[in-house]
Parts: sequence; structure tokens; C-alpha cells
Amino acid sequence: MMPERCRADTDVAAAPDVGGGWDKEMAGLEVNIERCDRLDGAVQAKFASIYESSFPACERDATSSLVQSIESGDRTCDVALLNGDLVGLAVTKPFTIPGTAALEYIAVDAVRRDQGIGALLLRNLRTRFNEGADSAVRGGGWIFEVEPPDASEKRAERDLRRRRIGFYQRNAATIIECAPAYRAPDLERPGTLPYLLMWLPAAPSSAPPAGALLRDLVVAVLIESYELDPEDPLVGQVLDGLVC
Repeated sequence: MMPERCRADTDVAAAPDVGGGWDKEMAGLEVNIERCDRLDGAVQAKFASIYESSFPACERDATSSLVQSIESGDRTCDVALLNGDLVGLAVTKPFTIPGTAALEYIAVDAVRRDQGIGALLLRNLRTRFNEGADSAVRGGGWIFEVEPPDASEKRAERDLRRRRIGFYQRNAATIIECAPAYRAPDLERPGTLPYLLMWLPAAPSSAPPAGALLRDLVVAVLIESYELDPEDPLVGQVLDGLVC
């Protein structure tokens, strides 16, 4: 059972899901989306299982550190519940830039992918934004990283990455073309990894960030999310690689 501190929104999932799968809709699933500030016992165990199986070590923080950050209020966590079982999660990192955040992790239990749960988690983020205090902020939304298809030598992996990007695009996100050389720290070993940046706008008609806003968002990702020192050479390198 979820802690009473979680706040529920109930909806019916009927859209393509995150996880790299194909378009296969399954209507009629009653899924609760709950905002949680505490993960205890079996809930934390299922959260860890989905999180650790969905992201390679080079792309994820230590589970204990992530849970601590959620419980301290530094990050927000929405979970998807199906018949009381945790089947999906979305973790965001609010920035100091009003109305913006990083969508750091979104994942669905492998046996429940392609059933609309990932799309429901994304829709829930936008609904909460537009119903909350941030609704007055123009140009609000979430910036996030995706693996670039062309960076893999394996055809199957390239196809998987393209399907993931397609999922986000079908759910109102766009690729930020101004950041073709973006890189971020490898979370497993020294070094960096290439990513494409994408933007999920709070309002469907909002254009992806560019110019000064994009620079501020990139700095926020690297300093506020990855917790790099502002003087870290990677910050300057990534900023220099922006083309608009």
C-alpha cells in the first residue's frame, strides 16, 4: 500500500508507452498516478527494481541517493499504480529557473510496457503544471536526455533508441536541435556520454528553448542535476557546442 502522503490522480491508460516498444494500445487499464515524497518497504523495493532494470549504471544515480533526494524534497516522484502495484515512475528535478525542471527518469515495469502507462505519466506532469502555481509561467516545461541512435554500432539498439524518441515525440516532446554536441557525465566511470536533448512543453504550442533560455537550462542540468562545479570544463564545452 502506498503511503497516505501520496496524492492520487486516477485515469485510464490508452496510449503508446515508454520502454522502446512498438505502438500497441491497451485501453481499460485503471491506473492511479500518485505524487510521493516517501518510498517505504515493498514500494521502495519495486521502485528500485524498475529503476535499476530500466537504466544502465552509466546513466543512473545510486538508488539510495535518489530515494534520499526524493524524500528530502529535492526531487519529485510520481508513481503509476495498477491494482495497488507500482508499475511505473517519473522522477523530476525542479530548477531554479521558474517553471522548468529536468525529467531525469521515466520508466515502466517491463511486463507493463506498451500499455499507455508511460504516456499517462507524461500527461500527468503537464496536467499538474497547468493546474498549479507554475501555470502562469510562460515557456515552462521539462528538459531531458535521450540516447542518440547513431551513437550505437548495433542496429537493434539504434532501432530501439529511435522508437523511444518516437514515443516522446508522439507525446508532445521535441528534439532540441540547437544542442547537437551535448554531453553529460558518465555516472559509472570517469568520462562523458553523448545525448540528444528533448523538451516536453507544459503548453502544447510552446517552442523548444533556444538562445539564453537554452543556455540557462543546460547549465541547470549540469550544475543542479548532475551537481557539477560551475567551473568544470564540461560546462563550458557543452555551452560552446550550442548552435542557437
